[in-house]
Amino acid sequence: MRHPLLVFTIGLLASGADAAPTFTRVLTGDAATDAQRSFGATWFDHDGDGDQDLFVVNLGQNNRLYRNDGGGLFPRLPAPPLDSNGGDSFAVAPADWNGDGLLDLYVANFGQQNFLYRNDGAGAHVRITTGAIATDAANSNGCAWLDFDSDGDLDQYVVNGGGQNNALYRNDGSTFAKLTGNPATSDGADAHGVSVADWDDDGDPDLCVPTNGGGVDLMFRNDGGGAFVSLTGSAVATDPGTAIGASFGDIDNDGDLDLFVSEALNGNNRLYRNDGGTFALLSTSVVSTDGGASMGSAFADADNDGDLDLYVANTSDTANFFYENSGNGTFVRVTTGDPATDTHSSRAVTWADADDDGHLDLLVTSGFGADDRNALYLNDGNANGRILIRCAIGARVRVHATIGGAPTWQMREIAQQSGGYGQTPLGAWFGLGTATQADSVQIRWADGTVQDVGPLDPGVYEIAQGGSPTGAPLSPGEAGPVRLGQNTPNPFSGTTRIPFRLSRAGQVRLEIFDVAGRRLHVLANDRFSAGEHSVEWTPRNSRDTVLFYRLSVDGVAATRRMALLRR
Repeated sequence: MRHPLLVFTIGLLASGADAAPTFTRVLTGDAATDAQRSFGATWFDHDGDGDQDLFVVNLGQNNRLYRNDGGGLFPRLPAPPLDSNGGDSFAVAPADWNGDGLLDLYVANFGQQNFLYRNDGAGAHVRITTGAIATDAANSNGCAWLDFDSDGDLDQYVVNGGGQNNALYRNDGSTFAKLTGNPATSDGADAHGVSVADWDDDGDPDLCVPTNGGGVDLMFRNDGGGAFVSLTGSAVATDPGTAIGASFGDIDNDGDLDLFVSEALNGNNRLYRNDGGTFALLSTSVVSTDGGASMGSAFADADNDGDLDLYVANTSDTANFFYENSGNGTFVRVTTGDPATDTHSSRAVTWADADDDGHLDLLVTSGFGADDRNALYLNDGNANGRILIRCAIGARVRVHATIGGAPTWQMREIAQQSGGYGQTPLGAWFGLGTATQADSVQIRWADGTVQDVGPLDPGVYEIAQGGSPTGAPLSPGEAGPVRLGQNTPNPFSGTTRIPFRLSRAGQVRLEIFDVAGRRLHVLANDRFSAGEHSVEWTPRNSRDTVLFYRLSVDGVAATRRMALLRR
């Protein structure tokens, strides 16, 4: 259970300089130190406590579940059957396939039966062992949930390697029927990933299936009711390569979904601009001139500035690629910081706000080098706010805000976009920069209905079709008159500075706590005027590596995390 200290909403300061986001790698705890050969990973709220737990699937080992205890702490859980099933698992996809409001799981396995789990609502999952969806044994490398036939429930698409046909299982309520005779199930190829997206913006989900056999990737357009058409003339399908994953995202904020494809061998990665349902290769982008050993990928607004950045995992002990979007889909490669310089034999990429501080953290799976471990990087944060909207798969969410003085529309789609093995949590994350609210929020649901749910303040919201937003309209680090900044430097070993701003004068108390919620130090207990302030702190003989600082003004408080390097 999360300690009460950790439930404060964390993050928003006034605007700062536009700089690449920085991260602190977690080096302690089970999730960071377990030795395993990991491929896929996903975040989902396993125990219903409101935060994102971590599920990792492994090659040659049982899979593992880690509970989120806050502050970057993820102890491994005994959670049969999730952690007692294994073998050669490659990918995992969470979704509520039976419509009971709980997240279930599907795991793609190579050379054995795939795993279908139902969430029983009591903190446990039950494995389903009947039906072709659970008994087929193939060389499965990827999986994704989608409502391909627009009947209101979620179907499962599985991609297979070794020349085996891919599989599509139609959800008939409580059972799944395996479909044949569909172009999406009759193109035998060495497929390693699948990304789902309505890339032609006609209201139904289409498919991109990267292949690793030296041929071309597969693009399937859904022409309604699940009638897939193979687009053999698409630029994506005619550019040869050895692709592993694909990720969709609106990189230029023009309202359609662009595409990144990772190349595993002997070629550059590929970034495509969506020109209204057709794709043009951006051959001069730095994203398209790097590559040769890439696996998983994922778009995310890592700095909450209103556009999508990109992270790409590389194998062969090559440093991963981290690209910052400098506007309109123009990327700059970040070359400093652990996420850009650590060398692993990496596989999957997945983003989530693991420590609930209003900024996206990063997990990269690994474990194929002698000293490799999965890498969890906590985002150190900045001044920018965000809105996270959780709603049903198939919804398309648009947010309008004035960011950096420019009126800006952003669009996200609730879809499974693995990028190869990994799954980012279901939801639409929008960076707001220094905007104090989104002045318009619109959702186009899977049935075509458009719903206006804005304006909204920064925060996290759950929205059901036809319903009003529910959630927490608070910005990270902001509580009433308090705006608490990230300490700098962070992590630190000597002296660090804690900045804060007061909108009005008040009695200020600044305290340091450990992860158990014990108060270690009182740094300030005095009256401060309105405006910008900071307090410096030099710890003495601290044994903790993860600490929290709490600022309270006249009984209103905000909290942030800091990392201490032992000397």
